[in-house]
Amino acid sequence: MFLNYVNNIRGVAILFVILAHCFSCVPSQGWGILEKFSSNFAVPFVGVAGFLFAVLLPKYTYRAYMLGKFKYVVLPYIFMSVPAVAIYLTGSKTTHTWVDMDWFSTSLNPVQQYCYLMITGAHLGPMWFVPMVILFYPLFPFFRWMKDRGFLGGVFVLAFCSALIVGRPWYNSNVLQAFVYYMPAYLAGIWLAENRWAYENVRLDARLVISLVISFMLLSYASLGGDSRIDLVMKLVLFWGLLCFFYHYVNKPIPFLSVCASLSFYLVYAHGYLTGAIRMLYQKDVLSDGGIFLVGGAFVLVLAISIGSYYLLANVLGDKKRYFLGA
Repeated sequence: MFLNYVNNIRGVAILFVILAHCFSCVPSQGWGILEKFSSNFAVPFVGVAGFLFAVLLPKYTYRAYMLGKFKYVVLPYIFMSVPAVAIYLTGSKTTHTWVDMDWFSTSLNPVQQYCYLMITGAHLGPMWFVPMVILFYPLFPFFRWMKDRGFLGGVFVLAFCSALIVGRPWYNSNVLQAFVYYMPAYLAGIWLAENRWAYENVRLDARLVISLVISFMLLSYASLGGDSRIDLVMKLVLFWGLLCFFYHYVNKPIPFLSVCASLSFYLVYAHGYLTGAIRMLYQKDVLSDGGIFLVGGAFVLVLAISIGSYYLLANVLGDKKRYFLGA
């Protein structure tokens, strides 16, 4: 059975991922709490991935699973990375937030530069997510063994403690650290898929649950700041709250969210180019004004162009589109 409520949550998560990057590229003062709330929706996004993994697990062999991920995640990542990688390999871009570009340009040959960028995702803001999430795929046998043997709870506690120790890497500059940080979200998704009573049978009204969760998060951000460890806890609770709410009240196809969910990996790729272009316009003083209204405008523009570009490219690529676009 298709789980509409889970698909809708995935659509919401990718929308907030895009919104967070619009906040980061448009100057905006006085909206710190809203910006903190919108950030790190990769946690529920990864949580949905774990949930769907558990649901679909009986349908896959390890070989079929890995082959599917190679065709529909790795190949699109390679294709969609070409423009961003080319900018660095040709020397057109000589600055980076966390890569030492002197070392990059003088110590690595072009093949090594390409491999470095693809392994780290350093060539474009959101691209770090793909090499990070790819690390989950070879662990298919471990996740299946852990689930079948009843070790999920213990492994989650260990992963959660590890994530709190390491935190989220600065500017997503370390794929392995990010993998450790997001592992609890993936495991939480698996656990919730196996224990649906945890959100289906909540006695409180789900609307009250999600309202309390969001209110608690906003108060926490206002008083405790945006530490990545606190944020992980907040977003894990939010993921549970979203399951409660969407299961009871949004458990039907929502066309717009369905589109965003089905194109989610393509949107990860495409919106990075657009938010990067907006950031460049501010750096070159082509744009100077900021504020929440421009953040909203950038969000609508980036989302519209991203979705529109998918349908244009899909029309050209035909039935091969998933190999190139991931959707």
